[in-house]
Parts: sequence; C-alpha cells; structure tokens
Amino acid sequence: MSARVAIIIGLFFFGGCSFHSTAPQISDGKGTPSILQSGDGSVWASVATPDIAPVDVIRGPDGNIWFDGGPPGQNPVNVYRLSATGVVTNMTNFTGASVYDITLGPDRAVWVSAAEPNLGSEVVRISPNGELKRFQTAAGRICTGPDGNLWFDGGSNTISRMTTAGVITHVGIPFNGSVYAITAGPDGGAWFTSMGDPSTAIFGRIDTSTLSVVTYNVSSDYPLFGNLVAGSDGNLWSSRQSDGDLLRITPTGEITAYAHGLRRKIVNDSAWLANRNGVLYGVYGSANYLVRFSEKNLVPIAHIKIENRSSEELWTRDAFGPDSNLWISDLSGSKLTAYLLRILSVNPTSIVLSVGSQQTIDSSESKEDPSRLQATSSNPGIASVAKGLSAGTFIVSGMSSGSCTVTVSDPHGNLVEVSVTIN
Repeated sequence: MSARVAIIIGLFFFGGCSFHSTAPQISDGKGTPSILQSGDGSVWASVATPDIAPVDVIRGPDGNIWFDGGPPGQNPVNVYRLSATGVVTNMTNFTGASVYDITLGPDRAVWVSAAEPNLGSEVVRISPNGELKRFQTAAGRICTGPDGNLWFDGGSNTISRMTTAGVITHVGIPFNGSVYAITAGPDGGAWFTSMGDPSTAIFGRIDTSTLSVVTYNVSSDYPLFGNLVAGSDGNLWSSRQSDGDLLRITPTGEITAYAHGLRRKIVNDSAWLANRNGVLYGVYGSANYLVRFSEKNLVPIAHIKIENRSSEELWTRDAFGPDSNLWISDLSGSKLTAYLLRILSVNPTSIVLSVGSQQTIDSSESKEDPSRLQATSSNPGIASVAKGLSAGTFIVSGMSSGSCTVTVSDPHGNLVEVSVTIN
C-alpha cells in the first residue's frame, strides 16, 4: 500500500437524513471541491455510507454522485445523494418501498423505478432539490433512451417507453421472463437482454421511431448476459455470465467473445461494465479484479487488483463521477469506493515467434519504478522470459512449439497477460 496513497474519508451521523465528513476537502486541481484528488491512478478513497449499502450508482444532474441503497444485505429502499463535500442525503424518504433501478433522465432529473406500499409499482422523478413526481406503472430496469424518453422493463413481456410528461407506450417483446439490462445503443436503438431460462434467452433492439422489435436468439455459447453498455466504436458491450468473457455485439446482432485472461480465476461471474472514451472497465467480484481494456482491438490494457476483498464479495453498478473517478458500490458493506486506476501498460500483448527467435516486451506504469516490474512465463519450456537491457523491458525467447502466457506484474498485484505462440 505504500506506493498507492489511500484516503479513507470517515463519515458520521449528523441528524435527520444527512451525514457529514470530518475529513478536509481535497481539490481536484481545477479549483472544484472533490472527494478525491484527480491524478494518474495512484489515489483511491473509500467513503462510508452508514447503515446504507449502495447498489446502483450514477452521476447526478447536479455534479454529485447519486445511488439507490438500503440496509446491508437487503434490497434498495431509497435514493441517496453524495455531495463533493462528503454529505449523504436521503432524497426520497420512502417508507417500506423497494427501489429497482436508477438513471439520469433526459430532463436532467434523476428517475427511479420503485414500488411503494398502497401505491404499487411506479416510476418516480426526483428533481435535484428533492421534489418527487410519481407515475404509476409497472417498471423494472430503466434507462434514458437515445430518443429523449425513458425506457424500462414494463413486465408481462413488455418494454415501456415513457415521455418526461408521463405518456407511456408499451412494446410487446417475444420472450418469457424479465429484462436483465436495457440501454441506449450507439445506433439510436434501445437494446435489451432477457433474464430467465437460459434455453430461451434473447437479446434485441427496439427501433425508437417505429417501435419495431428485432430479437436474436442466444446460442448455447452465450446463455446469459451481464449488463449492456454502448461503445464508442458503434457496438454494444456485455459479458458472459458463465465465465465473465467480454462480449462485443454489433448492430446486426453478431457476437464476438473475448477471453480477458482472468478466466481461470472466475467462477460464474459476469462483469459490470463501464465505458469511457473507448476504454471499458469490467469489475469481477469473484476474482477481485478490475479489467481495463481497449474496445478498438480487444486488447487488455491492465488487470487491476482490488485489494482487501474476499472472494464472495461482489462489486456491482458503477459510474464516472464529476471528479473523473470511477465510483463503484460495494455490496459487502456500507460504502462507496472511488478508484483512479494505476495503469500498467504492456506492448505487445500478443506474440508469435519461431523456435530460436526473440521479441522484446516494453512495460511501464504510472508512479512506479520500472525496475520493480516483473515478467514470468507459464511454460518456460515453450517460451522463456528474461529482463532486457533497460528497466521495464523483457525478452521473450521461443524454446519449443506451443502456446503459453507471459505475465507482466507490479508489486501491487496488477498484471497484464501476454499470449505467446511459438511455431
């Protein structure tokens, strides 16, 4: 932990529905108060949310972090706001409610799907100052569509579209089950995946103008998906729940799977993905890793080890906050965690050599002495690896025909795996 600066911001109860931070504010370098100092990946903070376990996290319309949550071990029951000064405020004050999902609406308000006693299922609009407006309708997963409307799981094999004025249109979907994920696609459509019997699982697209539906049956190779995110490359991205492999989905429904190098550590664990400027981040709870990779060529940029976590804990929804940090909820306790990633760069990440030939790997990491980086071969009989002439370089030599992996790592547990084929 010595090379990674940790800032633990303690919060204490301050009466009513708010909690105040005792820690001093830290500037993000732009004169704006921020819980974390922006930087190159060496700083992280864990922010307590007493008696509240955050689940779905978004960046709000007011520059604060918003999340739904509830007592640890239970489903979300309210929506909360975390300010840049460390204040947690209950924005809904529901009693006996269940909150299903949360999204930033097209009108710059926060919208949630929920169910309240005596009111039933509803979609609720929350203004930045906490004013609530309710719309009674069945609703599950919810997102803001590319057409400026809200889209959500309407139950009974439907996906519903709702304007910000509350006008609802139901679209029939040919599947048995409920919607697992729904998102605005990069092609202007509303895309979704189903949840239920793997043998009948589908994913599909709704034309937001004509409301026509195109569905794709999922093969046995992709029985169940994780969440969906729109890529900057014109595709959608998801993950396979059986092993966490990353999935690229084209607008025509073609799926390409990518094994990210953590398969041996993952058991029945899909990734929750976040996208930023062509770089995707997948959080794997069972492996305690966050995978950072390029959507352009499916090459992993880094596997970032999440410290002090046990295998049964799961990190779920995530969002890039106003401080440019990646905020992630932790279902194991009452806290939100923000990470500025330590970036371990390795080039190349795939090598093909003939027996007797060599190739150099270049590696570097922010705020780390390159001489402290190490490289090991999974099978030295196929490909051996040795330090190069300069710090951070490694020489891979082809020993015999076959395939293996060379792993470049730092002292903090972060790693990048290089696939090696010797002909």
